[in-house]
Amino acid sequence: MSVLASYSYSYGVRSEHNRSIEFVREGEDPQSLCARVKVLGEHSRIISSVPAYRISVEMESTSEKTKSLSDAYLGRTPHTLKVNTMDDMGITAQSEICKRIRPSFHEGTGYRVEITNDVGGPPYFDEKVVQLNLFDPS
Repeated sequence: MSVLASYSYSYGVRSEHNRSIEFVREGEDPQSLCARVKVLGEHSRIISSVPAYRISVEMESTSEKTKSLSDAYLGRTPHTLKVNTMDDMGITAQSEICKRIRPSFHEGTGYRVEITNDVGGPPYFDEKVVQLNLFDPS
């Protein structure tokens, strides 16, 4: 598996990053893309694996979405928001999206990662990441 991008964040009441999301793909198979969520630190381990069909990408920036809402408010016809999932994309599109993922929420430009969690099972009752949404806040 090759790592296409990595994103780090903090979970719980911590201020330092204690989680990492690695976007990985097996060879040239676009269906094999997934995101591995890992606990960082002394007891590092993978706690979730999010398949490509559960990783959505908002194809418009926040500015473009705001303009569409403004058009609707002014009585113009707004356009439909474009959201794709990674499993609907080819190798090139997946790679381009992954190149634009920020290393963390506050660093860099490009896509931020919105995380949807569920509670994991015993023995740790850690978070269980079940869906990711990539969005461009510009």
